[in-house]
Amino acid sequence: MKPKFTPEEEITFNMVDKATVDRLRRTGDIKLPSKKINVPKDMRWNTRQMASKLLAGINAGDSIPKMANSLAEVIDANHAGCVRNARTMVTGAECVGRLDSYTDLAGQGVVMHKVWVATPDERTREEHLELDGETAAIYETFSNGLMYPGDPNGDPSEVWNCRCTVRSEIVGFVSSETGELSLVKGQRDETMHDKQIEEQREERQRTGKDEGKDKSKNFDSITLKDALGENDYIEFMPKVNDADNLVLYEKYANDAKLTKVRKGNGCYYSGTNRIDYSLDAEREGIDKFSTLAHEYSHYFDARLGKMEGLSFGEIDLINERCKIGSGITKLIKDGPSQSDAFLSNMRKDMEALKKKGLTECYSEFRQSDALRNATRGIQDALDGFYGTQKVYAGWGHGNLYYNRGYNRRVKGFGLDKELKQVYNELGFDASNQTKVKNIYRQYEASSEAWANIGSAVTCGGPELEAFEKYMPNALAAYKKIIGKVK
Repeated sequence: MKPKFTPEEEITFNMVDKATVDRLRRTGDIKLPSKKINVPKDMRWNTRQMASKLLAGINAGDSIPKMANSLAEVIDANHAGCVRNARTMVTGAECVGRLDSYTDLAGQGVVMHKVWVATPDERTREEHLELDGETAAIYETFSNGLMYPGDPNGDPSEVWNCRCTVRSEIVGFVSSETGELSLVKGQRDETMHDKQIEEQREERQRTGKDEGKDKSKNFDSITLKDALGENDYIEFMPKVNDADNLVLYEKYANDAKLTKVRKGNGCYYSGTNRIDYSLDAEREGIDKFSTLAHEYSHYFDARLGKMEGLSFGEIDLINERCKIGSGITKLIKDGPSQSDAFLSNMRKDMEALKKKGLTECYSEFRQSDALRNATRGIQDALDGFYGTQKVYAGWGHGNLYYNRGYNRRVKGFGLDKELKQVYNELGFDASNQTKVKNIYRQYEASSEAWANIGSAVTCGGPELEAFEKYMPNALAAYKKIIGKVK
C-alpha cells in the first residue's frame, strides 16, 4: 500500500518551467544545503543521478511523492526524508531556473526585481510569511540572506521543506538605441494570494501562534550538537525549531547528559538526567530521531514535575494514602503525564479504541508497514492499558514492563489492599487485585504515551498523524499542557 500524502504534496508539475528544465539539462546542477544531510552508509550519493531523476519527473508532470519515490531509489532513504529532499530540491531548482530567465531578460534591456512569494497556510515559517512581497534586485539577496527560496547556500533552517517561490516585477525597459530607461506605469492589483497572506498573518496574530518567539534566532543546543555531530544535528534542529514543544528544548535540553548507544535502545535515568539514545533505523513511518525525542520527552516530564496550574488529585490521594516508608519516595512520581487532565484524556482515547474493537484496530494498523510503524505509540498505549502486545504481537513494552511497578512497589511494599480501597473511593472498579493491577498499569502507560506524543510532536510526519487520528484527546491535552510552560 502506497503512503498517503497531503493535497500540497500531490501537486504535479504539468506546467513545466522551461528555464528550470533547460538549466537541469545543461548542467545537471541541483543541490541540497551543503553538509546538511546524513550521507548513506554505502556512500552512493550521486548528484547527477538525482538531477536526472528530478528532471524526468518534472518533464513527466510527476507529483512530489512520485519524485520522492524516484529519489529513494538513488539515496536509499526513508520516504519522509525523500519527500523533504524532493520538495527542497524542486523549490531551489524552480527558483534558480526563473532567475536564469530574469537574467536573460535583463540582458535584453528589461529592468526588473525579484519578489518573494510565500505559501499562505499555517505550515509556512513565520519569517517566510513576513517576507512575502519583499523585493530585491536580481543579483542581490533577500533580507534573510538567500538569493531565492531553496538556495542551497543558505542557512538550512531557512531552506529545508521551503515551499516558497519567486516572481518578477518589471520596473521598466532600457532603450537599445538611447540607453534611456522607460518606467512602467501603473500599480499591481491586489490578488487572491495577497488576501490569503493577510488572512494568515491576522490568524496567527489572533491565535497567538509563535507569540514570544524570537524568529530572528533559532534555538541552538551545545549538548545536542556535541552528541549528534554536525550532520545529524543540522538535520534534527529544524524539526525542533518548528515543533510545538520547542519551549521544552529551550528550557531543559542543554542540562541533559546524552550518551549514544546501540541501535534500538534508549533510556532516561531520572537520578542523573542521563539520556541514552540511538538513531532509529530508516523505516517507513518512523522518524530517524524518534527515539531521541522520546527519551527527551521522558526527561521533560520529570523536569516539569508537579506543574503549577495542573491538578494532580488522583495521584496525590494515592501517594498520601499509600506511603512507601517515610513517604519521601512516592508510589507514583510527579509529572504532567500523571496529571488529572492527561490521564482522563488518555482514558477517553483508550475507551474509544476499545469500543471500536481492538481486533479491528490492529487489523487497520497492519494495512501497511508504514502504518504499522507509525502507530507504534498507539499500540504501546493499548498494550499498557489492555496487554495487547501479547495478544496481537504488535508494538509495545509488554506485560513484564507494565506490571513491574505493581509487582515491585505495590505488592513489594504491601500496599495492595490500601490501593484497592483508594481506587474504590475514586470510583474505579477495583473489586479484585487483578483489576487494581490493571488500573495501576495506566500510570506507566501514560508516561510512555507522553513520551511517544512528545516525540511525534517534535518529529512530525506519520507518527504525529497517527496520534491525531487515534489519540486526539491525549494529543490535545499534551499541547494544552505545553502551552502553559513559560
